[in-house]
Amino acid sequence: MSRLRRLLLASLFALALASGAGAAPVIRQIHIRGLESMDSESILRLLQSHPGEELDMAKVRTDQQTILAVGIFDPAQMSVLTEDQPDGTVDLIFAVRENPALSRIDIVGNVQERTSRIESLIDADVGERIPHQAERRAEQAIADHYRRQGHANVRVSARRIPQDDGTAVLSVVIDEGAVLRIGDVIIEGNEAISDRRIRWRMATRESGILGRNHYSDEVFEQDLMEIQRLYFSRGYIDASVERGDFRQSSEEGTIDPVIRVTEGPRYRFGTFSVRGNTLFTDLEITSKFDSLTGDWFDGSDLNRGTALVRTMYGDEGHINAVVEPQFDADPATGTVDVTIAVREGQRVRIGAVYLQRSQTAPDLEPPVSSFISGVAERLSPPVTDDTVRRVVTLREGDVYRHYEEVKTRERLRRLGIFNDVALERRPTSDPTVEDVYLTVDQQSTGFLTVGTGFGDEGGLFGFVGLTENNFGGEADQVRASVQLGTRSLNFDVSYFNRFLAETDLSLRLSAYHSQLQRREYDETRSGGAAEIGQPLGEYVQLFYRLRAEYVNLDLDGDASEATRDAMDPYWLALARLRLVEDRRDDIVWPTRGWLRGVSLEAGWADDWLVKLFGEFQYYRRLYRELIFAWNLQAGVIPRSVEDVAFGERFFLGGSNDLRGFRFRGAGPTDAENEDLFTGGSTRVLSQFELRFPIYQQLKGVTFFDVGSLGDDPFVLDQIRASVGAGIRFTLPGIGFIAVDLAQAVAAYGDDDRQTLHFTFQTDF
Repeated sequence: MSRLRRLLLASLFALALASGAGAAPVIRQIHIRGLESMDSESILRLLQSHPGEELDMAKVRTDQQTILAVGIFDPAQMSVLTEDQPDGTVDLIFAVRENPALSRIDIVGNVQERTSRIESLIDADVGERIPHQAERRAEQAIADHYRRQGHANVRVSARRIPQDDGTAVLSVVIDEGAVLRIGDVIIEGNEAISDRRIRWRMATRESGILGRNHYSDEVFEQDLMEIQRLYFSRGYIDASVERGDFRQSSEEGTIDPVIRVTEGPRYRFGTFSVRGNTLFTDLEITSKFDSLTGDWFDGSDLNRGTALVRTMYGDEGHINAVVEPQFDADPATGTVDVTIAVREGQRVRIGAVYLQRSQTAPDLEPPVSSFISGVAERLSPPVTDDTVRRVVTLREGDVYRHYEEVKTRERLRRLGIFNDVALERRPTSDPTVEDVYLTVDQQSTGFLTVGTGFGDEGGLFGFVGLTENNFGGEADQVRASVQLGTRSLNFDVSYFNRFLAETDLSLRLSAYHSQLQRREYDETRSGGAAEIGQPLGEYVQLFYRLRAEYVNLDLDGDASEATRDAMDPYWLALARLRLVEDRRDDIVWPTRGWLRGVSLEAGWADDWLVKLFGEFQYYRRLYRELIFAWNLQAGVIPRSVEDVAFGERFFLGGSNDLRGFRFRGAGPTDAENEDLFTGGSTRVLSQFELRFPIYQQLKGVTFFDVGSLGDDPFVLDQIRASVGAGIRFTLPGIGFIAVDLAQAVAAYGDDDRQTLHFTFQTDF
C-alpha cells in the first residue's frame, strides 16, 4: 500500500473516531489551511460539505478528491481533521500544502528536437505552482513525441529539484536513442488475408522512394490490435496476432517489424438468441440478423444489426439501452452462436434543451474595408436562437427518441450555416430525465463559387454563383448565378424564406433567363416563380407554385406546319400543386427508404394546359453495400400532342433520363425533319439500378432503363430500353463526375442512340 493511501486512510479513520458513534455532529465552519497562492472561497464553493449540515464521511472523501483535483497540492501532505466546538458542532479542516512554484525548466540531451518544442510539451509554467505528477506527464509526453519521430528507444527522466528560495527546478534529461527507419514489414502465417490487405490497415508503413517512415512502437502495437480486429471481423474468432522477432540493421539504421499470425479456423454464424429483453419480442430483435444465419461470420454485418437494435430502443426512449453480442464458438461445427444481451434501462424524457455556441477562434483574413464589413454584418448577422430552435425537433417534456435526435442534426446541417453541430445528453437528478446541450459552430455563410461542368443539355459550361445562407440572421437564402456554356446561357436570382411570417410555411421566389441551343432549334425562356411549401407531417410536404414565362423557340431547319405552329412564341401562366413524401435516408446516395410524389399543373401556355405527373423512388440494401434503386416516372397531358405548346411537351432520352439515347433523342420525330424530336403528351420512364461502392468516394452502378412516349393521352408508342454500367466519383466540397456506358437494346426509327454519357461539375 502506498504512503499516500495510508495517510489518507489514517486521516479518514481519525475523523470517523472523532465524530463518535452517535448522531453525526453539525458542521459549524469549513477551513482550508496551508493555502498560499489561492483563496479559500474558490475551493469551498466546489465542496459537497457545507456549514449547517451534518458531517457526512462520504462527502468528505469526495471533497478530498475534489481538492486534490485542483492539481497544485501535495497528496502526501494533505490531512483532514475536526475541531470540537462548545455548542456541540465541529469545524471541518482540510490541511494542504501547495507544491512549490516552478522557477525554470532545464532540458539536456536533446539534439534532434528544439528545446522550445520540448518545453511546449510540458504541462507546467514558470512562475506557477508545479502541477501534481507533472514529472510523470512530462516524461510520457516527451517520449511519445520522440517515438512518433522514429526514436523507438528514447528514454526520458524528469525530476523536481528544490531550491533555497522555496521554488523548484524541473530537470529533464533525454536520451534520444537511434532513429530507426522502417525497412520491410514482414507478415508471417497469413493465408486467408493477403499481405497487401493487412498492410492497407496498418499505420506502420515501409520506407520507399517517396519518403522515409520511422518506427514507432506505440503505433505498431495499435496496428497489431487493428489486424486482430480485421481477422475477427472476417470470422477468424480464434486468430492471434503477435509481435515476431524483429530484424534490425545497425549499419543501415533500419528495422524490419515482424507480425506473426495464427489464423485458426473460419467460423460461420450459427443461431441467434436474445436475453434481457422485455420491450421487444425475441422475434423482433433476431429478425435484424435472420439473413446472417449460415453465412460466414462478418463483424460489420453483426455491428449493423446490433446498431439497428439499439436504434429500436432509442426510438422508444430507451436511449441508454446497452446491446452487446456475446459469442459461443464451437470448433467442432465451425459455427458461432450469438446471444444478443440487452440491458434496456429506463425510458428517458427530455428535460431542458440548452443552445450553446462554440467559441471557435476567428480565421485570420486580409483587412477588408470597414464599410463592406459593416454591410456584410448587417445583411448576415449571427443566426438567431429562435431560428435554430424552430429547426430543433427535440422538445422539453417529450420522450427522448433517437430519430428526433437524428432529424435535429440533419435539419440543422441542411441549413448550410454551421461547421459542426454537437449534441450532448447530460443526466439530471431524476434518472428518467436528461437535459440536451446543443452546440452549434457557425461558419461563414456567404459563398462565391466559380466552376465548370459538362452536361447533355448545356454542353461545356462555366459558372459563377453568389450565395448567402443566413440572410438577415434568419437562415434565409439569397442566391444569384450566371452560367455560360457552349450551348447555354443562364441567369438566375432566388430568395428562400424558411419560416414565412414565423410559421412552418416556406417561400421561394425566383427570376431567371435561359438560352439553350438545341440541335434543331434554340430555346429562350424568361420568367419567374413563387412557391410556398407546407409541411403536412414528419415526411410529407405540400407545395403551391405559380409560374409565369415568355418562351421563344427559334427553329433552325425544316418542320411541318403543325410543328411550326406549336413553336410560335408564347406566354404561359401556370399553377402547380405538388405533394411529396420523402423517407430516404440520404438525398445524395440513398441506401433505403422511398420518395413518392404527385403533381397537378394547370393554366395557360399558348392555350389551356393541364399536366399530371407522378414519381416513385425506392431504395433497398440487398447485401452489405449492394443497393437496389428503382426510379419510376409517369406524366400525362390530356390533349393530343399537336395541341400542346412545343416547350411544354414530354421528351425522352439523356444522361439523367433514358440512357443509351441522346438528350431528347428518343421517340416520335417530325414528318418533314427526322432530326427534330416532337415529344409526346404521355410519358413513362422506369430505371432500375444496382449500386455498389468501389473505393471510398468512387462508386459503381449497373442499370436497365425502359421508357416510352405517346402522341395521345394515356397511349404509349413503342417501348425503348437500354442496359449499361457506370461510375460515380465525388470529391467533397469540389465536385462530382458521372460516366455511363449504355447500350440501347430496344430502339426504333430515327431514335438517336448514344453510348457514352459523361457529366461533371467542379468548383474552383
